[in-house]
Amino acid sequence: TSSSPAGFSDVEQGEWYYTYVNAAANAGLIVGSDGYFRPDDRITREEMAVIVAKAYVYAGKEVASGGIDKFTDKETIAQWAYESVDTVTSAGLIAGMTPDTFEASANTTRAQAVAVLRRFLDAIQ
Repeated sequence: TSSSPAGFSDVEQGEWYYTYVNAAANAGLIVGSDGYFRPDDRITREEMAVIVAKAYVYAGKEVASGGIDKFTDKETIAQWAYESVDTVTSAGLIAGMTPDTFEASANTTRAQAVAVLRRFLDAIQ
């Protein structure tokens, strides 16, 4: 359940995001790193791609591939995020920063996050 601790040492009970983070972790949408969620850190585009790809699969959508091939900077995408970036770009959920670059380590803006959420909601309906 949402209130079941996911084991993040930096997600304290009583914080406003506690139930949301634990619900996402318990559903397998987030995993954190070395026991930490890092709730106050900025999120990179590749980190967002991993979460969105997991949510897309969780929603029962089929995974496509090949969308990543158009990016000239695909070699800069971390190995742990590569398949997820391919999934979300193939599904049209996340676009490149330019037509031919993804910029995996760039931080996600609020506007980008909202656009991705809108596309995700459209795709799962």
